[in-house]
Formats: sequence, structure tokens, C-alpha cells
Amino acid sequence: MKIQILPGEVHSRTIVSRKTGQQMTFRSQTGLLKLGKYEVREIDVSLDRDQAGYAPGEYLIADASFTVDNFKKVGLGRLVLQPVVAAANSQAASPVSK
Repeated sequence: MKIQILPGEVHSRTIVSRKTGQQMTFRSQTGLLKLGKYEVREIDVSLDRDQAGYAPGEYLIADASFTVDNFKKVGLGRLVLQPVVAAANSQAASPVSK
């Protein structure tokens, strides 16, 4: 799946935990998730605390984003994005054997 990161700033939202009383800050960027040929959805892409924002452009969801649970079900963890150009180069460098 492709995600288009839009130009713009990193958004941050700070809340106070009811349980601990500590402040927590959530950072994100706006992107467009391309679900098919004609379907596009606006999404928030979460960022780690010290992570620089993604540059505007096209990205693929990296393998590191996926998890497999104890029941062998595939899940999606925190999104890790890989630029489309880098993804194309890495696929060309390591061909899949048949």
C-alpha cells in the first residue's frame, strides 16, 4: 500500500493521564492512504517522540510495520514508512528467486 505524506508541519497533542497525572505528547503528520485505484483516505501517521517528520512524497508501508501474534494472525503495529524510490532500489538489488 502507498501512503502520500502531504506538505505541512508535524502536529502535536498533549494530554494529562488520568491514571498517573503525567503529560503525554502525541505527534503525527497527515497523509493519504491509497487503498485502490480510486479510493484515497486521509490518515494521521504517528511519529515517535524524537522522530523527525517524513518529507512530503510517496512511501510504502515497511515490513517492520507488520506483526504476527501467537495465533499466527497478521497485525499492523506502528507504521514505518519507506520512500518509494528506496523500495524500488532495494527490490532491484535483491531479486526474488523462483
